[in-house]
Amino acid sequence: MSSLLDEALKEKYRTNAISDPLAFAKYAIDWIAFPPLLKDMYRNTST
Repeated sequence: MSSLLDEALKEKYRTNAISDPLAFAKYAIDWIAFPPLLKDMYRNTST
C-alpha cells in the first residue's frame, strides 16, 4: 500500500516527465536547506 507522499512524488515525477530519477531529485529536493542543518555535524581538521 502506497503512502500519500509516495503518490505525490509519483505524480510530480509524471508531470515533470523526467526519465532520470537523479535529474528529478535535483528539482524535487530543496538542497539549499541542507548546509545549515549539516554544518555543525562536519568538522574539517585536515590542514
